[in-house]
Amino acid sequence: LADKKLPFGLTKKIPLAQPKIGLALSGGGSRALSQIGVLKSFEEKSIPIEFIVGTSMGSIVGGLYSAGYKLNELDSIMKATDWENFFSPKQSERNELFVDQKVTEDKALLTLRLNGLKPILPTSLSSGQRAANFLNLMAIGAPLYNDSTYDLFKYKFRAISADLISGKEVVISNGPLGAALRASSSVTLLLPPVKKDSLLLVDGGLVANVPVKETKYFGADIVVAVNASSPLYTENELNVPWRIADQLVSIPMKILNSQQLDLADFIITPQLGNKKNSDFSDLDSLVKLGYTSSRKSIDEIYSFYEKKFKEKINEDVTFNNLSLAENPNFLEKKVYELIENKINVSGKDILFAFYKVFDEGYWRDAQIEILTNDSNSILRINAKENPPLKQINLTGAFVIGADSIISSLKNLIDKPFSPQKTFEGILNVLRLYKRNGYSFARIENVFYDSTSYSLNLKINEGKISDIKVIGNNKTKEKIIEREFPLKVGDYFKFEVAEKGLTNLRSTNLFDQIELSVSSSDGENVLVISLIEKISSLIRMGLRVDNEYLAQPSIDIRDENFNGTGTEIGATFSGGVRNGSFSIEQKA
Repeated sequence: LADKKLPFGLTKKIPLAQPKIGLALSGGGSRALSQIGVLKSFEEKSIPIEFIVGTSMGSIVGGLYSAGYKLNELDSIMKATDWENFFSPKQSERNELFVDQKVTEDKALLTLRLNGLKPILPTSLSSGQRAANFLNLMAIGAPLYNDSTYDLFKYKFRAISADLISGKEVVISNGPLGAALRASSSVTLLLPPVKKDSLLLVDGGLVANVPVKETKYFGADIVVAVNASSPLYTENELNVPWRIADQLVSIPMKILNSQQLDLADFIITPQLGNKKNSDFSDLDSLVKLGYTSSRKSIDEIYSFYEKKFKEKINEDVTFNNLSLAENPNFLEKKVYELIENKINVSGKDILFAFYKVFDEGYWRDAQIEILTNDSNSILRINAKENPPLKQINLTGAFVIGADSIISSLKNLIDKPFSPQKTFEGILNVLRLYKRNGYSFARIENVFYDSTSYSLNLKINEGKISDIKVIGNNKTKEKIIEREFPLKVGDYFKFEVAEKGLTNLRSTNLFDQIELSVSSSDGENVLVISLIEKISSLIRMGLRVDNEYLAQPSIDIRDENFNGTGTEIGATFSGGVRNGSFSIEQKA
């Protein structure tokens, strides 16, 4: 047996012979949401997953699942999300804008930022802020939030992206999860690149849309590729320039996909017909199709996993007519139930069944003994249970009642202490906090006292002890504080943070806005990371009426004069029958 690290400082015993299974989740836009159904198949068959590597939408599904979201939660989130809104050219909904912004939007036909006198062309159709805000909040709201390493998620996770400058693949293994998912899914032309240090990160599908090789490199013994990639356009569909451009990118990606899929042990291809990657309608049927498509392969995958497991077990003895002794213990009965062929059973079969039960984590040591005579065999297992868990002590539980928290852990009490079951119970506690909007809630310390038989949990409920703003080279901090409603001393609440991100996005002063938390010694520092927009711009508009005919307008202004959020600009408008010139200041 070997020790495996779990989150919260817990460790469990696992057999050295156990193969490590890795999932390579492809991109594919809406089609990749079918992977939720594939994951459901793995859960139902109890196939243990060690690694998940995702690209583009596959990284979003795999990343949030690895960070502790349940599949039914993911399913609800995916269906409730307005995915098409993420690719809209408008940064904010009209009802999110201030009154003067609505007036300006109505007048302008074209807006260009100015670097001095040089116009700056946008790099994408959408600003990407809606997508970034959504993924930021989903990552913060995950039960397992760990910026330092994705190895301490429920499943070890990696997101695949590409550096637009060097063209190299970038495998993201740490840092804010929301930013990693956003970088992996930054579709060329639709969403802007994500700036990270010296890198400009874009959609990982350009370099590894089905990341099989990366999953093998991660350490997987068995790689299952889930390929939800879109098929190429037909000849009749190549009737507009942007589809031709998309096809030009898709052809080399298809070649790369084939090379990657050749390395996979199993390939699951959800049968989605002609569903386009941009069609986010009827997502429920996509998940169902992913589930039904994977059911055809899941038994085969499990059999291959079992075969590989048994190949590593050094036990070649065969036993006839296996039975239990009188008054068998719990472990003996559970192992015996899992052995299908009891007439002629190998030592490998017995050990494989034993390891499946041992994985529950209630035992610290066990010895298997087979008592034989001429034609019969009796299974005996002498096991040492872990000390029992009699009580649970909570520290730091104020906003959620202690009774509710204990209720989430009640299945642990009066049983032997199990690190695996404790981990699952703690996840339920964190989900309880998240459902109530306390997104920053964390378990700071987990300690089982074998002398008092008590489990001690230290909870950090996410009260903000300090707020730091970084990246505001021009914008004064008071402007950001004015728009962001969370203050020092508040609990970080999901809906309030969402409102703050919307407010900051609606100021139109920032290209990137990202929230993160730094926790140490019970202190929670909320970090608001910003990348500012160039504030100088020119707007061109046109108005036509019967009296004055065509009236073009030019508006030149600084939207963030002296970093105060104040606008100072000059506007000229008019035609052959009228004209006007104005200078204005807006606070």
